[in-house]
Amino acid sequence: MMMRSMLPRCVFAVIGLLCVLLSGCEKAGEAAKPPGAAPAVEPVTVTVAPVLREPMDRTVDVVGTLYGDEEAVISAKVPGRIVKIHKDIGDRIAPGEMLVEIDPIDYSLIVSQRELSVGEALAKLGLAELPPADFDVSSVATVQRAKLQSDNAKARRDRGERLFRQTPPLISEQDFEDLQTAYAVSMRDADVALLEAKSQLAMARARQSELHAARQRLEDSRVRAPAGGSEAISAATQSAADRYAVAARNVSIGEYVSEGDALFQLVADDPLNFAQRSRNVSSARCRSASRFCFRSKGCRTPSRERCRASAPA
Repeated sequence: MMMRSMLPRCVFAVIGLLCVLLSGCEKAGEAAKPPGAAPAVEPVTVTVAPVLREPMDRTVDVVGTLYGDEEAVISAKVPGRIVKIHKDIGDRIAPGEMLVEIDPIDYSLIVSQRELSVGEALAKLGLAELPPADFDVSSVATVQRAKLQSDNAKARRDRGERLFRQTPPLISEQDFEDLQTAYAVSMRDADVALLEAKSQLAMARARQSELHAARQRLEDSRVRAPAGGSEAISAATQSAADRYAVAARNVSIGEYVSEGDALFQLVADDPLNFAQRSRNVSSARCRSASRFCFRSKGCRTPSRERCRASAPA
């Protein structure tokens, strides 16, 4: 019984002795490390590459203004009330495309009136349409009638002269003089008929010109973008499908405009011109074929363009 009671005591004593020995080893190991030693660092993988020579972009921040290649203010050629607007601010528009329409009723009525005037002048000449410039006026019916009357008077005068020259005269001297007078009058009538035909033809041509002017004013009531271009415009601009952008609209539907009032402002934005405000940047840096990155207000994505030409401000 005494041996069994002492066995647990021995086990506890051995365990306590082991703990003391282990704690002593840890203290001895800590005492062996030099003071201020850095902790161990894991190795870093390094990748090497050959040295290459490459160009590097030079960036210069400048503030300036973008200008269109061309700017045009479209004005009204004829007065009237606006009845339809086809384009608004920011829209793209091709040359010759319609911008706005002015009420065409009055101009259509004027065209109809001019057409009737031309028809009236041609009807007096017996013509259905305006003849060419080399038209022979003597073929007009009134001129031919006057010529026939003159030929008849001449024939009567000749017959009367033969009768008057006989011995004794078969007609009196008074009758012969009447025949001569009638022939002279008929000749003048033929000349007058020819002059009247020429005058009537000239009047028809004048009324035809008035008709062309009336038709032009009717066409001017439909305001369009400029269709022509100057020689200074580049080939890229000439071939663009939508060459213009609407920068401003100055009218509304129902508004009355007078001749010369500004209706729209158009800008040809291909290519764009950039004018810098800073004088610290030398124009020698802005060489042709250099690339630029533009950032404008209202656009989140910058625009990258290539310089075509540069000039000092």
